[in-house]
Amino acid sequence: MTFVKTHQPCALCGSSDAAGINDDGSAYCFSCRGYDRANKGTTMDQQAIPKQPLGYAEEGQYAPLSDRGISLETAKKYGVKVSFDFNGNIVKHIYPYYGEEDRVATKTRYTSNKSFGWAGLNSEASLFGKQLFREGGKFITITEGECDAMAAYELMGSKWPVVSIKSGAQSAERDVRENLEFLETFDNVVICFDMDKHGKEAARRVARLLRPSKAKIMALPEGFKDANDMLRANKHAAFVQAFWDAKTYTPSGVLNISENRDKFKHREKKASVPYPWQGLNTKLEGLRQGELVTLTGGTGLGKSSVTREIEHWLIKNTTDNVGVVALEEDWRRTVDGILSIEANAKLHIDRIREQFTRRNR
Repeated sequence: MTFVKTHQPCALCGSSDAAGINDDGSAYCFSCRGYDRANKGTTMDQQAIPKQPLGYAEEGQYAPLSDRGISLETAKKYGVKVSFDFNGNIVKHIYPYYGEEDRVATKTRYTSNKSFGWAGLNSEASLFGKQLFREGGKFITITEGECDAMAAYELMGSKWPVVSIKSGAQSAERDVRENLEFLETFDNVVICFDMDKHGKEAARRVARLLRPSKAKIMALPEGFKDANDMLRANKHAAFVQAFWDAKTYTPSGVLNISENRDKFKHREKKASVPYPWQGLNTKLEGLRQGELVTLTGGTGLGKSSVTREIEHWLIKNTTDNVGVVALEEDWRRTVDGILSIEANAKLHIDRIREQFTRRNR
């Protein structure tokens, strides 16, 4: 399929210009990465989100989400229903979404190809599951999908509030910003997004929206992408441990000193090499690895001469290699300068170099 229209509004996430219309009338949104399966020949304008009513809000029935390992009790808690085919296989999940008070939208996920569709006012919907939990408390966890939210809720003994963003990592920042007042009422906001590149980046972006020290980012054990993976593998204890081990987010370049106590106490010991002059050693305690020494001074005061003395000293008194980047002189002049110190003669002058060579044949 090819796009016949681009920069079109998205009926799934509400973006004004992120969707492309395929030649069969279906649409793909580059913002929410949703695929809208329209009937052939239908345009995006013809399938705008209905204002009234929800249409298939009452479709489906309560049952365990056996394809995801989620129990009937948890499905009922979150109001999630499913539909079956004639063989008893689950063909779609039906997720309810609420606004400030009432239900405003329904999201349907098709299990065969993982596509989804919305009915109702999804732009007015809050976080999935938000209506179930009171404001305030010790912890709330945010996941990247509805099934992950229900899975995390089960994994932690159905005790702690868990909600989900609406449309994957791409909508994370927007969804959290729109619900920031609610999330800020909790002491800790634990972010449990997918362990892929997009999920990790989205987790950091979300954490930056919250007040300092409030956001914690979970890292799941190796081999598990999300909370639902861990539920299906019956890894309750491992998930709970990852929950309590979640690291408090700190912006790049900012350190939490209490988390670096061991590194402070057991820091690397770096070797020190003395200068060839005792006065400089008294002042600077020698040359230390990992430090940058800058020589400054006016023109003709001997910066290059001092540098050559140090280069020669290091070559003679250490086993380290010495690299010289001399931008203002030919490499032969650099070598002559170091050899001149060893010979105690100005070998960069042709006459003196020739005399020295003859004497030492």
